[in-house]
Amino acid sequence: RTLPHQDYPYVLGTARFVTCWVPLGPCPDELGGITVLAGSHKFGLLPLVRGDAGGGVVGSNSHMVNMGSLPWTGPNRVRWVTADYNSGDVLIFPSHTVHMALENKTGMTRLSLDCRAQPAAEPVSERALTPNWSRQTWEDIYSSGHFGPRAPPQGGEADEDCVDLRYYWKRQNPNVVQGFDRTSFQSTFDPMDY
Repeated sequence: RTLPHQDYPYVLGTARFVTCWVPLGPCPDELGGITVLAGSHKFGLLPLVRGDAGGGVVGSNSHMVNMGSLPWTGPNRVRWVTADYNSGDVLIFPSHTVHMALENKTGMTRLSLDCRAQPAAEPVSERALTPNWSRQTWEDIYSSGHFGPRAPPQGGEADEDCVDLRYYWKRQNPNVVQGFDRTSFQSTFDPMDY
């Protein structure tokens, strides 16, 4: 499971992006699906506090949204919502939506994929373009031989329709932001401190 968080402080660049979460198999509630705080995106970037959720939590020493800063009563109140997800489901939400992964109460592994999309003209954080938050380099990944143009079969012709997608984003000439402005969300927050 994860602590309640918004994706923007981890991705940065622009807040004008959406997260697309896709379960890669059936994901009933007890397998630890995603829950979102309905309506929380309307409150913008929320203050953060250091999380202290104990063992079994991804990023248990990380920051989380200050849940006391949200309206739990009244006309603008927020509430947690989730579903039993199935293959083919896609959950799409804006960057300021408070969400978290629920506890996996089974012995099975939950497989899912998250992708993010934003308008091409918006700035993108340099760190968001690195694999696994800089735990690997693109050179390491590409040198594995699993990516890039397909080699022609032995004695055959190269596939003319095969496009080399290595570093595809560089050909788009993105507005890459070097580093990030900590004061734009909270000066004491380090998204890599988990």
